[in-house]
Amino acid sequence: MKENWERSRPVQLLEMQELEWMLQSFMPGKKLEAFYLLGGGYSNTNYKLQVETLGDPLVLRVSSEKLCKFENSLHSRLQQNLPVPEIYFSESHGDRSFSFMEWRTGSQLKEVMYQGERNAVKQAAFSVGYWLSQIRKHTFTESGFLNENLDVCEPVKITPDTFLAFMEEFLIKGKTGLWIEKEMTAAVWDYARKNKHFLKDIDVEPALVHSDYNGLNILASKNNEPCEVTAIIDWEFAFAGPVYVDIGNMLRYENFRYYADFELAFIEGLEFGGIKLHKEWKRIAKLVDLIALCSLLNNQHGGENRIKDIKQLISQTLKYEK
Repeated sequence: MKENWERSRPVQLLEMQELEWMLQSFMPGKKLEAFYLLGGGYSNTNYKLQVETLGDPLVLRVSSEKLCKFENSLHSRLQQNLPVPEIYFSESHGDRSFSFMEWRTGSQLKEVMYQGERNAVKQAAFSVGYWLSQIRKHTFTESGFLNENLDVCEPVKITPDTFLAFMEEFLIKGKTGLWIEKEMTAAVWDYARKNKHFLKDIDVEPALVHSDYNGLNILASKNNEPCEVTAIIDWEFAFAGPVYVDIGNMLRYENFRYYADFELAFIEGLEFGGIKLHKEWKRIAKLVDLIALCSLLNNQHGGENRIKDIKQLISQTLKYEK
């Protein structure tokens, strides 16, 4: 799952002095005892901070000013009824804007998926599906990208025509074609044209989409029964749209032992939470995820590991016929 992917932005390595300055903005007089760079993020930079007299660590998240404000608004809206860490304090400083947020315990869902026992995998999947159903309770009047006030500022609705327009933009006009062979480009375009009709009327009830809802951005309880979600993190790509975006992302990787059990329990959790899916839900989710996969290659820097992984995922999608 995104093994050794190259980052889209370089890590913002901070010196002790700068970390202490940020901490003083939040907690004047407190001493920073230790800090650790957290792995897993591909766009922003996160540190785990141990502060004197505090029993639990803090998370320091460094990002752009725009993203910092956006995540503050979103966390504030969601933390009352979703397992989303509380943001205690933030300050804007351009590309080094920062937030201090709650530390949540748990293992990455990825570890449970690939290393957990069958029962733990099923429990985690059900919990992940259920919480996605609760995310969908945050509705919008139209689909599209959100501003820092959580208003739709750029309406975008997924339809057969807009789907094909996205694919044309990435494959033919954009940079995606630089990283995949001509044969694959032609195959993806052909697949998109033949299957676009499945996307009719899938985006009629716009609600919140995490847009990076996968095993890297969800924490699950470690040694407790049952294995449940303890935190959903990294909301930077959130927008308003159809649930199939998050379904496709969550079920993107199938290369672990209990995938079939995971998929079944995940859908059961969604339905338990009140989500009613189209009978062709899996095909729809894979089509929508194809937009995301192609967009990830629509850049000039590529990245050897990223390209290899995404090409394998695209090939997997093209083989889906039922």
